[in-house]
Amino acid sequence: MPIYQLREPQRLTLSMNGTVCYGYTQDWYTDSWQARAGCGPTTATSLLAYHLVRDGYWEALPTQAAVLRRMQEIWNYVTPGHGGLFKTRWLVHGLRRYLADYRLPYRVDALPVSVRSAHRPEPAAVKAFIAEALAADSPVAFLNRHRGAEPIDTWHWVPIVSFDTEQEPAVAEIYDETIRKFFAPEKWVRDTLLGGGFVSMRKI
Repeated sequence: MPIYQLREPQRLTLSMNGTVCYGYTQDWYTDSWQARAGCGPTTATSLLAYHLVRDGYWEALPTQAAVLRRMQEIWNYVTPGHGGLFKTRWLVHGLRRYLADYRLPYRVDALPVSVRSAHRPEPAAVKAFIAEALAADSPVAFLNRHRGAEPIDTWHWVPIVSFDTEQEPAVAEIYDETIRKFFAPEKWVRDTLLGGGFVSMRKI
């Protein structure tokens, strides 16, 4: 089985003071509520930035200030409420509304993971969703409401940028607050207590 990854992951990295920042961070928001609750719009910005810069709809985002301007724009579409942005459909709705307002030719797909284990997708379906999105050069937004036994943050959105299916279980790489981290989605979907889900974009 192959390793799936973005063709140009450097599109989501920045160099700041000699340090490579892997992805964006909600800490860049200047408002305290945004900085505390902004992982959803930050991850939505990552998805949009990767596609829209690559495809020429947005200018390049080479600096923190340039990224933050887009993060503020996307906040108006992907807006956390009390408790944050804790449902996949809210991210989907915000992305679709932005794409519709700017007449951008993309679709948004989601794979929710229920809090009820009996209603969850099979691990193989989770694996396929991530692999197919990355094979189409799309980062995957991942909502983790409870981490199970995985070494990642709970109640949090992050982008998945690669997926190594040569390992057993397969290991996904995420960019979390400018740091690379790793987890096993098949184990997560089995062990999480609160569920979450996955969202991706594709050009039509």
